[in-house]
Amino acid sequence: MLFELASVERLSLLMRINEAPRRLSDISREVDITTPEVSRQLNRLAAQKIVNKTSEGFYEVTPYGKLILQSLDVFNFLTKHRDYFATHNLTVIPPEFIHRLGELKDSVMVEGVYRIINIQEKYMEETQFRLWTLSRQIFHRVFPVLEKLTGKSVDIRIILPKSIIETQQFKKLEQYGSQFTRFLEKVDLVIGVLDQAGGICFPSIEGNIDMSYMIGCTDQVSYKWLTDLHSYFWRKAETL
Repeated sequence: MLFELASVERLSLLMRINEAPRRLSDISREVDITTPEVSRQLNRLAAQKIVNKTSEGFYEVTPYGKLILQSLDVFNFLTKHRDYFATHNLTVIPPEFIHRLGELKDSVMVEGVYRIINIQEKYMEETQFRLWTLSRQIFHRVFPVLEKLTGKSVDIRIILPKSIIETQQFKKLEQYGSQFTRFLEKVDLVIGVLDQAGGICFPSIEGNIDMSYMIGCTDQVSYKWLTDLHSYFWRKAETL
């Protein structure tokens, strides 16, 4: 099956048919390939039950084909960033979110600690209604944002490891209230979700959270994936 999809032409045809069912003549005209060649390529996809031809003469993607396309999104995303994923541990997130990695296909891999900090500070300064974080420590730039948002109707959710509770850093955070803070036994990654953007940093295979790379989520689909992931940990976390 992967061999059939290894062809750029067949994959292009499949993507077009996935947009909407099409007749053979329409497909041939759109892709500028002869009708016999398009027919040959579609027959190969049909033989794998990826597409089928309706009684009205339209080619459409089968339910099985749609599942294959979803899997290809995951495969393409992992392949695009193969060097990163070869040295970082994604098993710190639940399997269902690994299966949904294709939703990150339009996310951006941001490199460089200072660049990441600058991006984070920019979005934190602009945030008006949402501040969700998950981290091993309380980043100092959170405090000015909390100061700015005090008294406003803002959705604040901060997840921290239980080991931080007795620190001076946490005592400072408590001054702003404890109702928006929850705790996990262990925190192995960094998540930040603001109004319309967010980012995630995974640990290296050695277990250290790598803050020199961040997967930035600014499109609607990857942003939804990130908010769902943070919500998963929020439900799992405990209050004091």
